[in-house]
Amino acid sequence: MIFATTENPSFRLTTPLLSRCRLLKLTQHSSEDLKLILERALAIEKASCPPAAAVEVDAQMIDLLSNVADGDARVALSHLEIVINALKRDPLLDHHALKELIGNKFLLYDRNGDNHYELISALHKSIRGGDADAGLYWLARMLARRLIRMASEDIGQSNPMALTQAVSAYQATQLLGMPECDCILAQIVVMLAESPKSVRTYKGYKRAKALVNSLPSYPVPIHLRNAPTKMMSELGYGAEYKYEPDYAHPIYQEFLPSEVLDRSTRNGASEVDRNYPFLVPRSQRIDQQASSPSDCASSNHQHHQDHPTDTADSLHPINPAQNHHESKLGDHPPAISRPTHSSTKDGKLVDLDLLRQWEEHFNDGQPWTGRDRLQ
Repeated sequence: MIFATTENPSFRLTTPLLSRCRLLKLTQHSSEDLKLILERALAIEKASCPPAAAVEVDAQMIDLLSNVADGDARVALSHLEIVINALKRDPLLDHHALKELIGNKFLLYDRNGDNHYELISALHKSIRGGDADAGLYWLARMLARRLIRMASEDIGQSNPMALTQAVSAYQATQLLGMPECDCILAQIVVMLAESPKSVRTYKGYKRAKALVNSLPSYPVPIHLRNAPTKMMSELGYGAEYKYEPDYAHPIYQEFLPSEVLDRSTRNGASEVDRNYPFLVPRSQRIDQQASSPSDCASSNHQHHQDHPTDTADSLHPINPAQNHHESKLGDHPPAISRPTHSSTKDGKLVDLDLLRQWEEHFNDGQPWTGRDRLQ
């Protein structure tokens, strides 16, 4: 017997039953596959109607439909049907009008399936690893709702407590109700209005969303995936992931799909591809993975001295490849290398190769503040 399912068999079937089955994992369609499907459907449509009633869908529209569907043939065919029906009513419709009929790009996301948990895992591990750019990328892939928007969008990191106070005001308003909550609302409005403003986080997230909407939904890198079942472990899920708390220093590892990094760093990258890194300049990153509280304090103090406010220049994308050439540690390959200088300190791992790559990518080539204590 042959069965097809959209669920993960290792979550739904018992181990004895799985051992008697042969599992074949099906992947989503590529853009080229979708183009062939759309062209075949268009040919069938033309053959089934009189020549005078046939409509022409050009190659540019086929490309658009294959990209918007994001690997789902059902979505692509549904959109093709919408386009054909619209052109039958008005053959003079241009691409802009047809694109509005189709709507926004369809992003693959299943609330209860593998994709949901893979995205959660990638987001959690990106934040744990201190890669804010990767965190923004997975956030844009996963969520669209933003609460207490003004405190986050217009004020952001200039006054991080603004978001907490805005949420508290919202909860207090629910508890008291009108009209007793009027002074609470007035207080939060004044606080938001008088707070210093920063749109660095907001613009960084916009860059992340622009990149997500312009590219296919690349799979979560296999080392970022959880492996709660034996089958997923055997597939290599999470095998190469490096757990940061096991190390005595910050380490470098990739938290973004390799396709995203390849597109943003290659020569001749498009304007949208150059949206990465989202939060720039890199010199505004804080060394958050110091080995002691005093390190964090000194690092934060130096950060606020060097970059007291956000400027307009800090919001323009930087070419990562160019930034590497300006570093003080020399040029090093971005790929994760095998540990060649591994040791232990106070029960934690020390890998100078991974530390050097972290300094190169996330610390502007500057040595980590706790490097001397590793010797």
